[in-house]
Amino acid sequence: MTEAGSTVGELVLKSQSGDRAAFEALMTATHVQAWAIAWRLTGNQTDAEDLVQETYVKAWIAIPKFRGQAGFATWLYRIEFNCHADRKRKTHKRQEVSLDGDSGDDSKPVKQIADPNPGAPAQLEALERVCSIRKVLESIDPVYKQVLVLRELEGFSYEDIGAVLNIPQGTVAAWLFRARVAFRKAYLKVTGDKV
Repeated sequence: MTEAGSTVGELVLKSQSGDRAAFEALMTATHVQAWAIAWRLTGNQTDAEDLVQETYVKAWIAIPKFRGQAGFATWLYRIEFNCHADRKRKTHKRQEVSLDGDSGDDSKPVKQIADPNPGAPAQLEALERVCSIRKVLESIDPVYKQVLVLRELEGFSYEDIGAVLNIPQGTVAAWLFRARVAFRKAYLKVTGDKV
């Protein structure tokens, strides 16, 4: 079922009345962006899927309280960031496994990853750079990570970032500046490269 011809405002009102088809139409309209944000925040498909699902469940529960002070998408992405922050607080640091075999236990074999595309140093270099960027993003303050993801990766305006994070535009500009400085320093520390 689709709600063809309905505006976002109409879909929100219908959803607030319990119309699941209207809410599904809202989900369809926002899913691509919600998925992109989740992927950039989590770094893997499974966690991104879980984050998007949790976001929509919480949005469905909370939609009767939606007041329309911000756009529906902005409100939804704020829920998504809050869900991500809650998950980060709840999860314990994952156990890391050394692929080098430096675990100190000589009885266990060294884990190796087969090169699926031998002779592709450019692909390996690109992958290493992406991994470095993810590592750096995880190392900086979560607020700065959110601002960077929204601005640099998702292309949100300062106004939209302010609405998602519930901060003034001037604060967005200041945090974005600090986030870029923190990212640059952390990136240089991790890689020794220039940004």
